[in-house]
Amino acid sequence: MQRAYGQEAQVILTMPLLEGLDAVKKMSKSLGNYIGIQEAPGVMYSKLVSIPDTLMWRYFELLSFRSMDEIEGFRKDVEAGANPRDIKIKLAEEIVARFHGEEAAASAHKSAGNRLKDGELPEDLPEIELSSLEDMPVASVLNKAGLVKNTAAAR
Repeated sequence: MQRAYGQEAQVILTMPLLEGLDAVKKMSKSLGNYIGIQEAPGVMYSKLVSIPDTLMWRYFELLSFRSMDEIEGFRKDVEAGANPRDIKIKLAEEIVARFHGEEAAASAHKSAGNRLKDGELPEDLPEIELSSLEDMPVASVLNKAGLVKNTAAAR
């Protein structure tokens, strides 16, 4: 778009807005629907894998360095029955690698909590020792473990 002001012409470029994780409003920290480039690899990965399937194509088009032909191939794979989550994993690994490196991207699924899928446990899993669980309601166990503010919240 060009606007003429006197004898000079001014060129105004417009960039498309990237929808946030809610797939409705623009991505914004204040709306809480964003992926921060300085977030931990696992957090970034987790957010990208959890975006709605319909939004993944927009993210590929605006954020990925992949060719449009490759993206269109992914789209055809999904239309033919491929699991969209597998395609989102490719996007998540690419974005995490861009900001945190290839090694972080390769292990981001572990930080995102997907370790249980492979039978592994998170490294940062807190350990809580309780003297007795006998006749202790689950809500009390959660409270003593510090996983909830109080027993009422656990209930």
